[in-house]
Amino acid sequence: MDMLPTLEPVLEKYGVQAYFCGHEHNLQYIHRQNSSVHYVITGGGSLTDYSPIVHFDNGGSQFQYWGSGEQTPCLVHDKISLQY
Repeated sequence: MDMLPTLEPVLEKYGVQAYFCGHEHNLQYIHRQNSSVHYVITGGGSLTDYSPIVHFDNGGSQFQYWGSGEQTPCLVHDKISLQY
């Protein structure tokens, strides 16, 4: 989350609701408390650890998985869903 202090104010200023990116060697969904931005990180096609799926309830990382995988977003009208 090192980029968030710099990136998040810019995303919020321009009304960005979802930010999709890659490179991390796992799958993550991040939504911080008091933020309108949802972060979807996909990169689970490379390095794998086979650690268990981790769910957090701390206002930051809500989901993290270190195995191989992908995320499929589905946008219908004004709602988006993610399938892992």
